[in-house]
Parts: sequence; structure tokens; C-alpha cells
Amino acid sequence: MNHKDHKADCNAVDPPGVCFGRDLPWLEDTAQVDAWGLWNVSYADGEGKFRLRDVIVLGKSNEVAAVYNLTDHSLGDPSNQAALKAILLAVADAQ
Repeated sequence: MNHKDHKADCNAVDPPGVCFGRDLPWLEDTAQVDAWGLWNVSYADGEGKFRLRDVIVLGKSNEVAAVYNLTDHSLGDPSNQAALKAILLAVADAQ
């Protein structure tokens, strides 16, 4: 992923509305990288280290600093939005 050109990259694979107007880069796993396999992400609860819809927050050395699951904590609930924001800010402040 080329962060500098992420909007151009995103537009090439953009499912309708996913990238438009967004500032964050769109990340896509590939067979060559197999990030999901390396991170042991599972479609079923209890089978992997991480689950679908986990927000994995990394620290400055790319260590896992926090995990917040969006199935358990819908961002449609403002209190969950605030909780995730607090996690992101706490990890950023710890850097």
C-alpha cells in the first residue's frame, strides 16, 4: 500500500462509498502477504487470535496495544464511538 497515493489506489477497488471522502488509507490483504493468516484472524468466535470486525490498535513498535470488536460494540452507539476514540487517544498519547 502506498500511503501517498492511497486515494488513487482506493478508487481502483472502491466498493461504492467505502473510500469516497475518507482520509484513512484503504488496506487490502493479498495472497502474497496473507496478513489475515499471519494475524490469525478467524471468521468464527474462539478459533483465532482475532475476530472479524476487530479494530486492532498498534503501538509505536507495531505491538498490539488494544483490540476493540465492532460487532460487540456497534459504532452506531455514541458511547462506543467515545470508547474507541479514548482507546486510540490513549495509545497515541503513550507513544
